Amino acid sequence: MSENNIKGSDVINYLNNHPDFFLRYPDLLEGLKVSNERGELTSLVQHQVQILQKKHNETNQKLHALISNARANEQLMDKLFLLLCELAVLPNDAFIGRYLSFIKSHFPTDFFVLCLNQQVFPENAPRQIIPYDDIQSHFSDFQQDEAPIAGRLRAEKLEAVFPDDHRAVKSAVVLPLGQGAAFGVMVFGSLDEEKFHPDTSTDILQKLVSILSNYLTSQHTQNEHQAVG
Repeated sequence: MSENNIKGSDVINYLNNHPDFFLRYPDLLEGLKVSNERGELTSLVQHQVQILQKKHNETNQKLHALISNARANEQLMDKLFLLLCELAVLPNDAFIGRYLSFIKSHFPTDFFVLCLNQQVFPENAPRQIIPYDDIQSHFSDFQQDEAPIAGRLRAEKLEAVFPDDHRAVKSAVVLPLGQGAAFGVMVFGSLDEEKFHPDTSTDILQKLVSILSNYLTSQHTQNEHQAVG
């Protein structure tokens, strides 16, 4: 077979069928040259060393990122616990204000809104809280699936919760309050389209939402008892 007739696949097949080839011809392995990222020729051995070093560095970076995220989540969990302790002794009319203040301090995003239905809508609600009843139809997803919705939301959903800024929101996460979003939804939005995506971890956010959902359940039950009484 002439050199012109040899295909790359022929070489690959031969080496796959003879895995000991370079063990029998080690000098050939050392003499092979390949181009590096800068187009410079280097030995195949050196090239492999560089690839392994690059993979090692990438693995280290991922490991450091995981450790950093774990520490950050642990700190947030500690702060959530302190928030629970604080909220437990606050009067009802101070609960929402303190809760929103905590979100602003520890979960800062470009856009945030709390959508509550009329049953639990607070008096003198701050601007971060809007009525949920009028936009509830946009979130019928939660009737079948209570998992948070994250990523690039449909335009009508964004316009419903961020009427003035919906065109600027590139990614968002929507979390239901109560079973089937019975009390409403909490929405975080970002100018960064990669900030929230379908694989975004929402464990901490869901714990944050659970605190509010339990409070709203208690308030709703209390209001019903007062109405009956």
